[in-house]
Amino acid sequence: MNQVIQKRILYFILSILFFASYEVFAVQTILLRNGGKIRGDVVGQNEKSIQIVTEEGKKMTLSKRTILKVIYKEITTEEEKKIRQEEEKKIQEKPPETKEEVKEEPIFIPPPTTTSGRSRWSIVKRSAALPGWGHVHADRKITGYTYAGIFGLSIVGAAVTYNQAQHAKSEYDSRVMQSLVFFGPSPVGFGRFYTEGKRSAYKESVTRANNAIALIGVVYLTQLIHAYFTGMAWEKEEVVFNQEGLALKKGWQFFPSFDLPSTELKGSSALSSNGVRAELRFNTLY
Repeated sequence: MNQVIQKRILYFILSILFFASYEVFAVQTILLRNGGKIRGDVVGQNEKSIQIVTEEGKKMTLSKRTILKVIYKEITTEEEKKIRQEEEKKIQEKPPETKEEVKEEPIFIPPPTTTSGRSRWSIVKRSAALPGWGHVHADRKITGYTYAGIFGLSIVGAAVTYNQAQHAKSEYDSRVMQSLVFFGPSPVGFGRFYTEGKRSAYKESVTRANNAIALIGVVYLTQLIHAYFTGMAWEKEEVVFNQEGLALKKGWQFFPSFDLPSTELKGSSALSSNGVRAELRFNTLY
């Protein structure tokens, strides 16, 4: 019965990890006319430019004149090469008098599926793929690292108790064989007395192993539920981006970096040594 419960818990966790990971890593690819490319999410656009958030979390604005094509999935190098050849061929096939117009023509990009750059499900999906990742993405780094550490320790604990249970089973089987050799089918029950200690130890180790596996599921579901409520607060936070692409939110923020240039924010204080700069800022958004 315990093995059936263990299998169901493992199947449930693996299923969530599979589907969540697929959605989290499905980013968009923007091919540029100069041969480069950028991967991220399109969060807005107008007649002349689009706004994207890169995989590193930086917000960028690109002129549509510099964009060759936007693909709403990840592509391989071969696929990129083929798409570039097709798009450049289309441009070359245009009459000479219209080539200049083609370069200036705005590219139509379908509107993004969400109107907001933030969604609570972004936090939930990351936490489902890797416990703690969602909170780190939402700038709750201490909470995220704590969940990741607890989840990792629970896996290590389950592995240790499983090995202990296997060792206890081996010792119990060995004691049973010795009992048959020494006492045989004793009507008095000497064999049972001889194996009772190892049998009890084996049962206790199995119970500990089952509890350790159940703890993994409890930790996983707890951080997932917490991630949902964190996401609700995160998507409502007032955030702007400075010129360096850093996300700034109202209140205190800590920025560890290497020679990070200062920005015009009130209440900013900084400590630096040996080229490493750490800034504690109080942001007031207007």
